[in-house]
Amino acid sequence: MSLIRLLVLFLIGVLILAGCGRPNRAPIAGDTAADAGVPPDLALSSSSEAESADNTLLLRELEAAVEKWESHAITRYSLRVRHSQPTWNVQIIDVTVEDNVVVESKQDCFPQRNCILKKIEPQDFTVEALFEVARRVANLGDGPVEITFTETYGYPNAIAYEDGFWNLEAFKPLEPAP
Repeated sequence: MSLIRLLVLFLIGVLILAGCGRPNRAPIAGDTAADAGVPPDLALSSSSEAESADNTLLLRELEAAVEKWESHAITRYSLRVRHSQPTWNVQIIDVTVEDNVVVESKQDCFPQRNCILKKIEPQDFTVEALFEVARRVANLGDGPVEITFTETYGYPNAIAYEDGFWNLEAFKPLEPAP
């Protein structure tokens, strides 16, 4: 088994053990964040019928989650996402979003002592962008994939595959701007 696969499986295990994939966990007040970083060339189609059948259930769950998210009509929110790709330190991205536009963002990384901030586009870390990442990852068809959605609002809670992970640590709906 390749070193990258072992690392991804380890990270997925850590996320599961830490309870980060629990859809009912309470949001952390005052936090913000989101996602991005899936290379744009990721295929949106499965490479075999078996993979297509496996992805069908996940894609149905994804569409149900999108519908749930849209039913809440949340136009202003903040969130925090931990994101990493191969050779990256974990990037911690906080965003505040109004009408699907990032109006405020902050980025940090872990471990802080030796971390290197990677260039990210804050707009890639909205809930809508996370849904697109989930859609692309669900259609990869190779290697282990884990995608979970929150019960309350439906947004992606965790996305993990061989070359990256996104873990939504906090989400907070905000009152509409005056």
